Amino acid sequence: MDSPAAGIRTLTVTVDARLSAHVPGYVLGLIALPEIDVVEDAPAVAAQLTAAEDSLHAERLTKADVSALPAIAAWRDAYRAVGVNPNRFPCAAESVLRRVAKGDRLPRINSLVDLCNAVSLDSRLPVASCDVGGIEDELHVRLAHGTETYLPLGAPDAPEQPEPGEVVYADGRGRAHSRRWNWRQGDVVKTGTGRRRILLTVESAHEGGRDDVERALGRLTDTLAGLVPKRGALWCSTGPRRRERCSEPRRPRRSADPARVDARDSYDSHEEHRMNRSILVVYRPAAGRYAAQFRSVVAAATDLGVRTVVLLPAGEQAPEADGLPQYHADLEDTASVRAVVDRIVAEHRIERIFPLFEGDVLPASRCRRDHGIPGLTPDQALNFRDKNVMHRRAEELGVRVARSCRPDTVTTVARFADEVGYPVVVKPYAGWACGNTYRVDSREELDRVWEEMGDDRHEYRVEEFVRGTEFHVDSLFQGGEVVFEQLSQYTYSVLEYRDEPGGTISRKYGLSPREQRILELNAVVLRGFGLSTGVVHAEFFLLDDGEVVFGEAGARAGGGSIVPAIEAGRGINLAGEWCRLELDPDHRPAARLGPEIGTEYLASGEYGRITAITTSAELMALDAVLDADVWKSVGDVLAPPTRSNDVLGWYVCEGTDFEDVRTRFKTVRDAFRVETEQA
Repeated sequence: MDSPAAGIRTLTVTVDARLSAHVPGYVLGLIALPEIDVVEDAPAVAAQLTAAEDSLHAERLTKADVSALPAIAAWRDAYRAVGVNPNRFPCAAESVLRRVAKGDRLPRINSLVDLCNAVSLDSRLPVASCDVGGIEDELHVRLAHGTETYLPLGAPDAPEQPEPGEVVYADGRGRAHSRRWNWRQGDVVKTGTGRRRILLTVESAHEGGRDDVERALGRLTDTLAGLVPKRGALWCSTGPRRRERCSEPRRPRRSADPARVDARDSYDSHEEHRMNRSILVVYRPAAGRYAAQFRSVVAAATDLGVRTVVLLPAGEQAPEADGLPQYHADLEDTASVRAVVDRIVAEHRIERIFPLFEGDVLPASRCRRDHGIPGLTPDQALNFRDKNVMHRRAEELGVRVARSCRPDTVTTVARFADEVGYPVVVKPYAGWACGNTYRVDSREELDRVWEEMGDDRHEYRVEEFVRGTEFHVDSLFQGGEVVFEQLSQYTYSVLEYRDEPGGTISRKYGLSPREQRILELNAVVLRGFGLSTGVVHAEFFLLDDGEVVFGEAGARAGGGSIVPAIEAGRGINLAGEWCRLELDPDHRPAARLGPEIGTEYLASGEYGRITAITTSAELMALDAVLDADVWKSVGDVLAPPTRSNDVLGWYVCEGTDFEDVRTRFKTVRDAFRVETEQA
């Protein structure tokens, strides 16, 4: 707001780019008054306010009439779009219009507040005066994190915290200066009399609103010309730009209206990036498990003319991300992730966030909420990340799940095991890849596992062991509809990953009614979990009596070799298709049926330092092998696996049916060799 060249402060006003996703027609107009003497009464202003009230009285509008005014109706829609009930929390313009329409007059506050009320009544737009003398550097119109402090107008000793996701005017110190967009102003920015540093705001949400905002700004500047001292200046601009810098020019430029200064050359260095459509990929490059998915998402975005921004774990580099904007955060610390994403969104026009790893799904959802980015919300993400929530929600949808209990005490678990019968499964409620998951076959084993869990037992849940054939469904959704689904059958028990390599074979042809039922229940679960557009890997059990039991679901592409297996067999990459579906509402996956496809992890019973190992090229030379990736090499040290994906690599092969593929698995397994020495 003030000129850096003059050695005084500059205030930059930013609008969260994601607001346009909720309210495409939002326009923000600004007038900066670096210095103005606000008086209690100005005759010209008093006359305008009285005239505006008289005019509205003559219209005899009812409360319903006010709500139906085009500008107000648009604000009510805008409030609903960001999750606010406009009946309980009307926008500022609707509040003053309702009050005056009843026949009342507005209280006279001071010359500047009264002027804003007069223009608001005439224009039907929210118009506000903000004293920004106590705000440094930046003011953001954005979605609240829920951690900000708001001091209510007239009650600064009773601080509040905005609801996460509501729109606020917030500064860089974590203070919110409004509630629910413009419903209430905060005490810090209230305009009093005396010499003040003021920012006037005019907002619209309706189609064609820019012209109305321009007219309101003109009304304000016409009156303000007689109120601003000659040594001062006005700075005026309209949105919806992502970032506006309000600064007092050293010499105000001459124009048809000498009180107005063009803002178009006031953008900061980030504006070019913010004008480009961008996505954010949360990517963990360790072990290369997600490299192919990452490349596919980048390629899909590039095809659509969208830039990829990458968020990596602190201290890690990814050669495959070279040439792309890269940021780093402690991905195990949600607060760190959200803080870095705040910076990313300030510098890039992020339209979607893609977490490739299951552990990043919930933090990504919170970042979406912070910035109004479409996709899974935290409430929806919990259905996919918290197995306690997941199973309760599935039960509500009428889908059978394993019986379970909380491990509050060892006696509780022992009684549960006696009720359902051993074995039982003890697992983290928010885990992945069977890490820290135990199959418990007896009370003695339960006591041992209980000691291993220690005081972390609140992070676990206990389930009955479901005896049945295990399946998984990999799905793509768009707009709440299934646009791709692939049923596959595991060739092993997922919990027995230590004893045999993990394998899975597609089921495309001749599905039984029971297998069809799995696909039907998969759609029920995913819709019930709130998925609109995205990719999901879900697991089910088919019991001998024909009953289907839901296991779990992850809002991400299947891990390990599932993505390359589906690409080899169906011709689409799940991660890349997810990106296309999010960015292009008209896209539909062009999948083929093809032969049955199987994939299996590569494993070895040898431990120690690797001295020799079969390569990917050697595996792909085998008959019917379509793809392979060996993650280990000579010199690496092998230890017993601790997770189901703690393996040496994978391969994909084709066959005529389920049994033919299983036979080919054995051929490849026999050809894979690993030699080690003591490390």
